[in-house]
Amino acid sequence: MDLDSFGYSKAEVGKIEVSPDIEERDGMSVSEEPGELDLKEGYMKDAPTVETVHVFIISGGEDKERDYFRLLCNAKSPRLKVIFISKKHQGLTPTQMKQEAEEGIEEECFCDMDNQLSRYFDGDKIFMVTDVDHYRRELLEQMAEINPAYQWIISNPCFEIWLFYHYFDNPGILRPDWPDEDRIKSQHLKSKLNELRKSDGGVNAEAAYGLMDRAIVNSKKNYGEDCEGIPEEFATQMHIIGEMLIGILRDDFEGMLVGRAAQARAFWGFK
Repeated sequence: MDLDSFGYSKAEVGKIEVSPDIEERDGMSVSEEPGELDLKEGYMKDAPTVETVHVFIISGGEDKERDYFRLLCNAKSPRLKVIFISKKHQGLTPTQMKQEAEEGIEEECFCDMDNQLSRYFDGDKIFMVTDVDHYRRELLEQMAEINPAYQWIISNPCFEIWLFYHYFDNPGILRPDWPDEDRIKSQHLKSKLNELRKSDGGVNAEAAYGLMDRAIVNSKKNYGEDCEGIPEEFATQMHIIGEMLIGILRDDFEGMLVGRAAQARAFWGFK
């Protein structure tokens, strides 16, 4: 993992504030000596435990994607911990994303955008979220070598098509003025989506969470792949992550949304 890209060198790792899960995992604390486990204080041998699923999101984009996953990254769910990895002010290319995944697996450690370190264990989920955009050829090169430790999640032309399906069930509304040039399709979709949602204040990626069930249904209904295994235009694989997250969180998901709404009301002075 290129730690320099996150603003520090490998020699400085010990100076970084370490995420709690670097020390703890599934109710146990990891000692400095490999192979030794110390029971967490208060642990009862026969007490029921909840296995925490760790999900690493390596993202090609920074803004909308990070906003979308922010609620889950900050959640205190015993069932799920989401770690978001990208490059500030730039995002990551498919080649860089694959490099981050493979080096993180090798070093058994990932660094998120806030310089927090999280341990990686075999069986943790790693998703590489990317747009087709102008990366098609590079994506195909990186996808040629399959590694079961991680999974590509591709949106065509960009992540905003996943946000689109939170509110609309058919991409037909996008077709009349859809551009022919690949290089401008992503920006066109972003502008079009905000235009379609103008009366409701545009699109807030974080607020879209409450409609994830709808987005999953709409995304799967409109999903298809071309002969090279890339999602067709107006298709995204984000429903794969969505189904997994809701499946893990179950009742926690609704509670997180309610808690978020309460925080917003308190912030704006509403009861």
